[in-house]
Amino acid sequence: MSLTWAGTAGLAAAGALGLALAISGRGGLLVWMRLAGWAAWALYLAGFLVSMLAAHVNWGGVNALFWQEPRTVGAMRALAVALIVQVVNVWLPWPRVCGLLSAGLAAFVVWLSRGGDDFLLHPGDAIGGSTSPGIQLTFLAMAALWLLAGALLVWYVRARLSARAAA
Repeated sequence: MSLTWAGTAGLAAAGALGLALAISGRGGLLVWMRLAGWAAWALYLAGFLVSMLAAHVNWGGVNALFWQEPRTVGAMRALAVALIVQVVNVWLPWPRVCGLLSAGLAAFVVWLSRGGDDFLLHPGDAIGGSTSPGIQLTFLAMAALWLLAGALLVWYVRARLSARAAA
């Protein structure tokens, strides 16, 4: 779940960059927005894949209830829409429109992650509802580390792109 939170935070950061791009029209934000969006999508996807492993360990397999679970359905929708937005943002020649798409994607994913009470397998809020500060702090530390890893990946790829363009 920490991967999913990091992915969601990354998509929110890409959305904030997109909103800034849409308002300012500064083309330099476009590359940062795209890279942040791809890194966030990868983190979100990794979170989804790890949740499949967790379902196998905790519930004896990835069964029919897993695919009907509201969190699973929401994650699949978020992954699909995010992939579409990321691909379209590479193709579109209008940076401001790309920015608006990324901002809309961030709002969509945050809206999907708001949760609900109609869970089939998942506990409502196992981490937030835990009385153990160790569980809560470990989760927050892991989410922060994944977010840092995503940010470092974006920075590294951006530096490589800049070096390639300068050569």
